[in-house]
Formats: sequence, structure tokens, C-alpha cells
Amino acid sequence: MADSHYYGLYSRGNRNEVCAPGVPNQRAIDGMDLHKQTLNNIIDISPKAEFFVMGGDEAMTHCNGCDRCNINGEDSGDTSVENAREAELRYELILGEDVYGAITDSAPMIYKLGNHDGETSFGDPNSALDQCDHSDKIANLSHNARMKYLPNPSEVFIGNPEGQYYTFSSGDVQIIVLDIMGGPEDIPQNVNEWTLGTQQLSWFEEVLKTSDRKWKFVFIEHIDGGVTDPNSSISCYFYGRSSLKATDNGEVNGTFLGEQATLHKLMKKYNGQFFFLSHDHVATIGEKKDANNQGDGVYYISGGKSSGVGAPWSKLNCFKDVMDYDNNGVADYNKGIWGSADSGYYEIVTDNNKADIKYIVSDLNSAFNGRTAFEYTFWLNGTNNLPIY
Repeated sequence: MADSHYYGLYSRGNRNEVCAPGVPNQRAIDGMDLHKQTLNNIIDISPKAEFFVMGGDEAMTHCNGCDRCNINGEDSGDTSVENAREAELRYELILGEDVYGAITDSAPMIYKLGNHDGETSFGDPNSALDQCDHSDKIANLSHNARMKYLPNPSEVFIGNPEGQYYTFSSGDVQIIVLDIMGGPEDIPQNVNEWTLGTQQLSWFEEVLKTSDRKWKFVFIEHIDGGVTDPNSSISCYFYGRSSLKATDNGEVNGTFLGEQATLHKLMKKYNGQFFFLSHDHVATIGEKKDANNQGDGVYYISGGKSSGVGAPWSKLNCFKDVMDYDNNGVADYNKGIWGSADSGYYEIVTDNNKADIKYIVSDLNSAFNGRTAFEYTFWLNGTNNLPIY
């Protein structure tokens, strides 16, 4: 890494407040109204937020069947972008005054790339392996549009020059944003082919090692590995799904599969506490356990969803199983204890030696909107008030 110092955003001593919505996929059917409700909730319920971490899959420049949008008479298309203007229009949509533009006056907006944001290091539409139609063309169009509309300011963020991954600090918090879609050399066919790449992995370790902040939050689209299902029709994305049970024994006390095992060891070694994942469209939270079922102080948090888009895989038994941390036969996002299938966002508040994390529900029905689905407290000494499992 060129240097090991970090710049701060809105440092306010010992207390920091961060908002992080789930995966929006907002251009899908019925997604936009609920996504706007989530943003309004952030303004009304969490007005002290110092910055706002986007969930990924925002611009949706790579998609199979997006809703069309029309901006000042221009059509953005309804599938993966085919030209530069379509890519630009999708960024203009999310930056509009009635979408993210509504909150950028009060808090900086932090962009994290998702799998539908087009910028992949792999993809060959002529390959039978690439079921999801990635291509260099889509990657280049997506990248150029992001650099035009949402470039990361180099005076604040430290990372790779074009902002796919970066870090910054604020008060007691180190924020680290990783790019899982820019690492693999080819479309991953198993968990071991997912990778951050040598350069990003080395950078990640250096950031964790040299940061002197009490709290370290890592944001990534999906786990660096995941679980496999040979019967899945969405196998190109199934790798990377799940969280704590993507292990050698399929349990929370196992060893992570693939490169995620390396990331987890680095988190433990350098006191990284929180690993935020998007991608799965459900909200769950839990602590990784060691072989003796003792918590090791690293928490994995699935980001939920900020719009009303359902997840077809959430109905699969294999997916429900990997989200059932306590093995009671019910997916934790359906229990109302460990997580939530509702739309919403995370409010994260650190105050000296403790961090409070809550998931606040978004609903177009005012009777249900704004309620807290779950809330837990974590202390710097490694203790927490999570349910025992």
C-alpha cells in the first residue's frame, strides 16, 4: 500500500452513527416506492447518521429484466446496458432528488459495488459456463458511468485508484469496503475460485494491521466463497450465498470454505469485529464459533433488503438451512429473533467501548413502518447480548 494513513469523515469523538441499507434491486417491480420509504426512514429516524453505506446492486447496469425508467425523455433500457448513455441514465436515476439525492445533503454516501453493478473481472457471453451473461463491454460501460457520477474522492478514501475497494476512518471506526466481483480471473465454478485477488487481499491485511481504530467494519457484496448446490438453477450466483454456515461441516463452528477462511483469520488476528454482507436479501446476524463452540468475536451480518424485491432462493430448503444458525428447522430470518425477511436498513451506533446495531423495518403501511425488527449490543471486550445457540 502506498501509505498507511487514513482520512476521517465527520469525526465526532467517541460516538459514530452509520446507516446501511440492504440490497435494493430497486429497478425491479414494486421496488422503488419501498426503497424511497427506506430512505425517508433514514432521514426521519436516524437523522444523526454521519455517513450512509449503500448496499450494492444500486445502478443495476447488469440485470436480466429490469423495469424500464425514463429520465427526461431518455430510455434506460430493461436489461444489461448496451451503450454508455444507458449506463449513465441508471446512475442519474439513483442520484435523483427523490432517491439518494434526498439524503446526500445530510450525510456522505458510500458506494459499495454489487453483483448487478456490472463491474466484474470475469465474463464471456459466449461461454456455456457464464449463465449470467457478464461481459467486458458491460464492465467497461458500468465502470465509466460510475467514475463519471460517483467517483470516490482520493483526499478521503485510500484504496485502489478507481475506487472499487477503499477505506476511511471516522472517530473510533474504520470502514473497509471490499470488491468481490473484481477478483476472479474467470466466472467462478466452485467456492475456491472466488477471490479478492492478490493485491486486494494484501491491501486488506495491511489496513486491518495498521488501523488504530477501536471498531473495524467490513462491507462486501457476498462472502468470499460460500456454499454449493449442484441442483441450483442459479449456480453462477449460488457461490457466495449464505454466511456463518458456509463451512467445511456446514455449521457455525466449522472452518470457512475457500478464501473466506483467510479473511476470517485476518479479522480475528487484527480485531476486526463486523463483516457486513449483502446479496441474500434477508437480514441475519450471528457470531462465528470455534471448534469448541466458543464465540471468537467476529460477527457476520446479512444486509437484508431496502426495497420490496423478494428472493427466489429464500424459498429453497438448502438456503433456509444455511440461514438456520441454531438448527431448529426454521430459517432465522423467519423467526424474528436472529433476523428479518422485511425490507429495512441497519442503524449502527458506536459509543466508546460498545456498538449498538438495529434493523429498522420499512413498510408502506404506516402501522408497521419504522419498527425495530431486532437490536443487539456488542462490547469491545468481545461480549454481546445475542441469543445463545
